[in-house]
Amino acid sequence: SFPTRRSSDLYYVGLLYATAGDSTRFKDIAKQIEQTINQKLNSGAADANEQDNLYGMLREIYDRTAQYSKAADLMEKLMVTYPNDPGLKRELDRYRTLADQQAKGSAAH
Repeated sequence: SFPTRRSSDLYYVGLLYATAGDSTRFKDIAKQIEQTINQKLNSGAADANEQDNLYGMLREIYDRTAQYSKAADLMEKLMVTYPNDPGLKRELDRYRTLADQQAKGSAAH
């Protein structure tokens, strides 16, 4: 579908900016992508394969923009569907740890 295609195209353009060191441009694009992907996921219109791709894009965005609590929330959603996935559990634990460290760092300033 068009929104997903547009999201994936924007996603790859954003990654080019990130790789080139333009984190401001990447963050601007990431906000657009996040909004579009969340709308698609919340509408229930994405099939399972498409959902996996969309969740992967969101995880990458949250990771690259240091939005670790959002990444942890995303992993928690996925754990409902894949409760026995050890890799997913490791990612969830990693993002929770990063989010906790980030919160402590913010509180210290």
